[in-house]
Amino acid sequence: MQEHGYKDLAYLYDLFYQKKEYLKEASFIKEICAEHHVKTILDIGCGTGKHMHLLEKEGFACTGIDINEEMLKIAKTRVKGELVHADMSTFALDKKFDAIMLMFAVFNYISDEKQAKQMLTNAKHHLKSNGILILDLHNSSKSGSKREQYGERERIMEWNYDPNTRIEETKIIFNINNERIQDKHLLK
Repeated sequence: MQEHGYKDLAYLYDLFYQKKEYLKEASFIKEICAEHHVKTILDIGCGTGKHMHLLEKEGFACTGIDINEEMLKIAKTRVKGELVHADMSTFALDKKFDAIMLMFAVFNYISDEKQAKQMLTNAKHHLKSNGILILDLHNSSKSGSKREQYGERERIMEWNYDPNTRIEETKIIFNINNERIQDKHLLK
């Protein structure tokens, strides 16, 4: 078994998350942004650009950053805005935004307090004075599993939540065209 993650499987990301309610989430973000007169949005951890695409259709000027170059290649096929390959804690752009968003539990992937503070300080540096930060957080509370199959492509997820450390470890096994690929995610 190999560990690949979505670096090598970015082309399957949208397939396995096709049931995610992107439209509903983008509508919610649009409402929040309308209340705060937002025109520009930075999407940290933009992935394949689905949220950006929907928000651009609503008239927002979006920029996205992601650490996964393969995800950015996919995003480039669907968004108009600038896409930047960068780490969420250390990125440096020469502009400020009305809003910064971290969707799909991106913030939960930060493993230690120092890095979390660095990321939040960096985000603050990139926000306009009355800017807003939108965090979509994953709140772990239990263990579980699920299995999904789309043709010859299968994903098996098993997550274990440790209430003492408050860390959820998710083991993912992909069976893709007779190849078995393993991945692991830690969410804090």
